[in-house]
Amino acid sequence: MVEKLMSTADLAEVLHVKAETVRRMRWDGSGPRFIRRGKRAWYDPSDVRAWIESQKRRSTSEPAPKAA
Repeated sequence: MVEKLMSTADLAEVLHVKAETVRRMRWDGSGPRFIRRGKRAWYDPSDVRAWIESQKRRSTSEPAPKAA
């Protein structure tokens, strides 16, 4: 079964950030992959989980991943 896509507001709630932060991450390429339908952006929960996993670090000195 296909999981329900997440809106920008849904993702912001999951990440505990403002929707504007999610929009900025989408604009600069630092956030999870998204799907554009009309004027709205949607996020596949599996892409969100993969992106969150990619953000994990063992120490503060470990560099962040480069935006794709």
